[in-house]
Amino acid sequence: ILVDPTGEKVELFSREATPTYYGMHMGYRLTPDNPSDPNLRLPNGVPQGSTEVILSAFPNKQGKLEKQFDYSPGEAEGNRSSDTLSYTRYDSTILTAPDGMSDTDFINSFSAQYEKIQTGQGYSLLGNVPGTYTGNSNNFAYTLGNNVGVGAQVNAFAKQSPGIAPGNGTN
Repeated sequence: ILVDPTGEKVELFSREATPTYYGMHMGYRLTPDNPSDPNLRLPNGVPQGSTEVILSAFPNKQGKLEKQFDYSPGEAEGNRSSDTLSYTRYDSTILTAPDGMSDTDFINSFSAQYEKIQTGQGYSLLGNVPGTYTGNSNNFAYTLGNNVGVGAQVNAFAKQSPGIAPGNGTN
């Protein structure tokens, strides 16, 4: 039986959101140190054994917010030509699992909560605008982090990260 004694890394990142210079796009990078751990549960569609999983949300062709994932051995977010780590502004932080939650449980919770979040509302650069049913990647990142129990860490990161993360702090 494979055991994952040192757990996984869960990283929250932000990068500039093109075509704006000041706006930031937020998402999560999950990096299991033992991708073959039989207790590891990844989002539906992500093959067991993936060494990196990116969870985020983007506008689709219809202008609706759509959750998306990327994984290795495919083109993870940091490897796609449109989403390279060579952005002028890129920042990240390692998130700490809530008390009493193992590292494997932490990444499993991200996967389970990712599956539960419903997207399809209108996309807005400004996020969840009062009186509208809109959102952006920052709303998605905040909602996912809050549902997992790390909403305060997400807010703290967004406040210290370069640029503006409209929509962070709201579901």
